[in-house]
Amino acid sequence: MGMVTIMTGDKQCKQRPKARGAGRPPVRSRDETLRLIARAATEEFMANGYARTSIKAVVARAGVSTKSLYKIVPNKAELFRLAMDQAIDISIQQFDDLPSCDGRGRDGLRTLVMAYTRISLSEPSLKVTNMIWVEHKEFPELLESYRESGRRFTEAFDQRVARLCRSGAVTCSEPLVLADFIRNAIDGMRRQVLFGQRKHPNDAELRAWVDQCTRLFVEGASSL
Repeated sequence: MGMVTIMTGDKQCKQRPKARGAGRPPVRSRDETLRLIARAATEEFMANGYARTSIKAVVARAGVSTKSLYKIVPNKAELFRLAMDQAIDISIQQFDDLPSCDGRGRDGLRTLVMAYTRISLSEPSLKVTNMIWVEHKEFPELLESYRESGRRFTEAFDQRVARLCRSGAVTCSEPLVLADFIRNAIDGMRRQVLFGQRKHPNDAELRAWVDQCTRLFVEGASSL
């Protein structure tokens, strides 16, 4: 996922790297190898479920050696934890990439609610959640990893709601209560989608739902 340039002082080194033998895998940094493995594992888990996902399939999809994978994680349970952690890191980064919500009042909160909702209703999120629901009794480590990773995500969201309240963009003396209320509303819709109680909303329906909820959140926040 990256390209390494060798530098010597202020000048780029002119030496060409020694060619590796035919059939040998390319040299990668540990971070790049980790990202490749995490992405491949996520794709395998979503496609085949936890029980049917093999280390062999993951390394083949990632284009790394089995030895390289075991340098990163010792077993499949830790591989799943790695995949979850990487997914949460990407989700939190989406919060960080949002335009500043401070001082934007309802629009700022709406932007944040929309981001959380889109992430929660994304295909990867729904597939992984469904997999855990189906397989967690046989593999209890799934639920543990899911809860730990999910806690990081909710904390990141709660912090951003609290920052909106501190900035005065949203009037609320109990920002964590407000954040919990918002998350429960979104998670409720996600459960309905997962259990087939409602269709996955299209973009127009999602925007309308977020608009309505944001209005209720802002009006209700002032009474907290």
